Amino acid sequence: MRNPFSLYKKQHSVWYARFWNKKAEKYTEYRSTGVKVSGKKGRQQEAWNRAMEILATASFEGAKPRTAADILLLEYVAGFWTKDSDYAKDCANTRKQPLSLKYIRGGADDTRLHIAPYEPFQGLSLKELTSGHIRAWMRWAAETGRSARRINSALSTMRIAVRYAVANEELDRDPFKNIDEMAEQTKEMGILSQEEMGKLIHSPAKNPYDRAVVLLAVLCSLRRGEIRGLMWGDIENGIIDISHNFVCMDGLKGPKRGSYRKIPVPKVLEGILGEIRRLAKNPADGAYVFESPEVRGNRSAKHSSATHFLVNLRR
Repeated sequence: MRNPFSLYKKQHSVWYARFWNKKAEKYTEYRSTGVKVSGKKGRQQEAWNRAMEILATASFEGAKPRTAADILLLEYVAGFWTKDSDYAKDCANTRKQPLSLKYIRGGADDTRLHIAPYEPFQGLSLKELTSGHIRAWMRWAAETGRSARRINSALSTMRIAVRYAVANEELDRDPFKNIDEMAEQTKEMGILSQEEMGKLIHSPAKNPYDRAVVLLAVLCSLRRGEIRGLMWGDIENGIIDISHNFVCMDGLKGPKRGSYRKIPVPKVLEGILGEIRRLAKNPADGAYVFESPEVRGNRSAKHSSATHFLVNLRR
């Protein structure tokens, strides 16, 4: 009886499996096991187990199953930018750097708004994508009024997805290899002058929450998420322990890029934090300093007006 599959090494680096097609009476289906050849036995048993898993979940009776390269470009990129994609799982489980939902949504929005509307991409498979297609898309995006920054963002959205297929050896070439980003005209934000800082510190505020947000941002350099995630237990003996970051789509996390730090509480802020603590219904260590007006002691996308005040400071 014919074996359902056989293993072989592609470029002596990765194990592939060829599967027997009963209708065609020959090996017609080729899949990467994703197992790299290494060690004394080359991890062949691991590759065999992976091939068995593929065999159990796929049918090889009819036409050749689609590989990643056969999938339509737009279908592939749209599926790539989801929280359940293989890429998202790899980042979370293998790299131990899970993608934020905001980042994933950004890729999905780029795909929907700036990549999918390009008509020549309709019906184009991933393996048919060329550098010429990409450059033509960039010209179209610029001609339709998209900024260089937006085009570069969407370009990155496609590039990351396609290069993932290349890295997995599901695509044998990289169409982005010779593609450069569009030149952007960037404007440096600069830093606040002493006069601007003075205006912010002494600007009228309707409540102590707004005042506290401004001072935490201007005098303590807290990010928006760090202000949202600030808890009463983080403030002790005149020191703010920056150990939380609240992102509206992801919830409570650690500080961005692991920037844990301790900051002295400025004198001008001490009294204001004391006033907020007296107003708080739940000033326990695990409660948020800036409570949600809808769910006391918890965070939500609609928290106090303080963060809204911060977002609009320099507009």
